[in-house]
Amino acid sequence: MIIKKSIIVPIIILLILFTSTFVSLNSIFAMPQEIMGKSNVYVLTSSTDKNPIRSNLDINLAYALENTSYINAVSPEIFVFTTIHNEPVTVRGVIFSKFLKIESGKLVKGSIPQHHNDAMVGKSLFNYLHLNLGENLTIRGSFQSSLAILHIVGVFRTNDSTDDEILVDLSTAQALAGLKKGTISIIRFKSNNIEKANKLMDPTYPKFKVMLNTTGQVYFDDKFNVSVKIENMGIISGNCMFYLYFQNITITRNFYINNSLSFNITLQANYVGNSEIKAYAENDILNYSYAYNITVLNRPVIFQGKTLTYVNTPTLFSFYTINNSSIENATLKVYGEEYYRIYHFNSSITLSFPKKGLYTIYFNKYGYENKTIFIKIFKKVNLITPSEIYPKPINNII
Repeated sequence: MIIKKSIIVPIIILLILFTSTFVSLNSIFAMPQEIMGKSNVYVLTSSTDKNPIRSNLDINLAYALENTSYINAVSPEIFVFTTIHNEPVTVRGVIFSKFLKIESGKLVKGSIPQHHNDAMVGKSLFNYLHLNLGENLTIRGSFQSSLAILHIVGVFRTNDSTDDEILVDLSTAQALAGLKKGTISIIRFKSNNIEKANKLMDPTYPKFKVMLNTTGQVYFDDKFNVSVKIENMGIISGNCMFYLYFQNITITRNFYINNSLSFNITLQANYVGNSEIKAYAENDILNYSYAYNITVLNRPVIFQGKTLTYVNTPTLFSFYTINNSSIENATLKVYGEEYYRIYHFNSSITLSFPKKGLYTIYFNKYGYENKTIFIKIFKKVNLITPSEIYPKPINNII
């Protein structure tokens, strides 16, 4: 659910927290809203629990909002409530640059956090608790026995209630709040397009998210299946444009989706290295993206042939890949003393070597393992045949 923020004194939430158990709230409007920010800021919470404290969202939704043209700023956040020096304090997990952008905030002292457990403190709280840059604070999490040692590196100012908060990175807040990696409490976004923002707020209006699943590794030139699932987060059915990009492959489809749609796509790995499969599910109010990392490996190469042979003797060398499949249009370089040749061949080649000695064969083809083979060449010597052997008497005895 998404709601428009209103202005209520934020200290109410702390009184609720520290004087009673958590109450199941029916609407985010029961949550003090000054904590949510300035005007034209909207708050997205889970559809299953509108209370921002208990709300769980996938951070990919925040990235989707960033891809949406009518949204000016997005801040994924996590709330943790604790005490410092016996004072109730709100700790907010954020991406620091995104928080300062949506709040039009400024760093007034120190630096932006760069390391895990670095923290920024609002100017009002920093002065009220007589804190210092470089100071360490030990805080306890909200819902589980978790502790964090925060290192104060900066002081920020927003000129609103967030000046009474401590900002930490999302991973620290997830640990303190007992949330899984990739899970956040709320998403705040800023937009001046009221019409589209209202559609996004409407729980019935169709909006789509996409997920991918496939293997993590494939060999070059392999074909592999990708499972795709598109879910409608609204109640009303609607049209969804689907885009998928992988290496030099682009797939575009248009679907009409009620609740969800699952299907498979076959892709082929055309380039070696780390790659990304990127999918988008898009309509007029949301452009949701999902990325899946995959590694494309060189295909294994199997060598068959003699490594010991004679001068000027035709010798067969073969190169195969998985399941003894042939390899087409490969390159073979042959090095020896005062000898160098390049051959282009399909899987098998017959070579002769003009002199005795050690030769190096180097196999190369893009997308396949490089192979280096050493061949020892001997000079053929005529041996005495048995018929040429005559017995020689010793002491007149044969």
